[in-house]
Formats: sequence, structure tokens, C-alpha cells
Amino acid sequence: HSPVWSPDGERIAFDSSRTGNYEIYLSSVDSLAAETALTQRRRDHFVNAWLPDGRLVFTEHSVAEGFDLWSIEARKGAVAEPLLRTPFNESEPAFSADGRWIAYVADETRRNEVFVRPFPLDGTRLQASHDGGEEPVWSRTGHELFFRNGPEVLSVRLEDSEGQPRLTEPEV
Repeated sequence: HSPVWSPDGERIAFDSSRTGNYEIYLSSVDSLAAETALTQRRRDHFVNAWLPDGRLVFTEHSVAEGFDLWSIEARKGAVAEPLLRTPFNESEPAFSADGRWIAYVADETRRNEVFVRPFPLDGTRLQASHDGGEEPVWSRTGHELFFRNGPEVLSVRLEDSEGQPRLTEPEV
């Protein structure tokens, strides 16, 4: 499930439930060799994106702790590190083309909303959706973010006014 191309186009990361839990695997596109398992834990892992530095970002789900965002180097034996863990559920991370911004879905308002933060993460957090949102996708320029709310697709623009980032109001 969920294949994601590496930035250099040489590898594909994907998740599979062949062991009973969803785990992340890595495969080279020029080889028929077996895939490399990157995660092996008793939780479900859903691959989402590659970072420009070659790490993968994935959503981890556990019944006790919910959904959180993690990163892992794309090599066998790498150890996953938490990226964004809060008491709320975070999922569906998407990175701008330049890797400077992360959009993700969180339920801290008691429904799924889309949030944007600078990357690497600092304390800044902008809310992109106001009436629910899922499945964020950045434009190629990284200045516009698209997301879905039910059957509608909305967009917001990322603007930088005097060093202070802000998002425009969502438009259908």
C-alpha cells in the first residue's frame, strides 16, 4: 500500500500487512531482490513521505496511544525517531517541495483539521482548515496547500509578511 518514490527516483517505500501488522518496506527499482523491512514493531506503520535528507516520515498507530508522526533513515537497521507526538492524533504528513513546511492532519479540535508548521519543527503552528480537513497536498511551488473536506477540495496560500508566515482563508 501507499508507494512513495524516493527523491532520486531509485527506490520506493511502501507499507504492507504481510506480517500481520502494517510495516514499512523499501525496494530498489533496478533490482528484483527482496524488499528491505524498515520497521518491525507491534504497531501499524503507514509510510507518507520522503524528506530531502533521505529519511522517511510515517504515521504510527497504536491502540493505546493513537496516531503519531515518526521518521526513520531509509536503511536496514535504522531506528525510528518521534517527529510529532502529542495527546492528539496526527497523521497524513505532507512536505512542501523545498522541505521547509509540513502539513498534517490532527484532531485536537475534536475533528480532523489540517495544520501547517515550519520544518524542522519549532513552536509555530498555523491552522489551514477551519471546518474539517484531510489529505493535504502541496503545490509544486510550495506556496499553496490543497486539502479535502468531504466532497470539496480547498486551498490556502502560504504568505510571508515581514517574516511572519500566515495562511489565507480556505477557498473551494
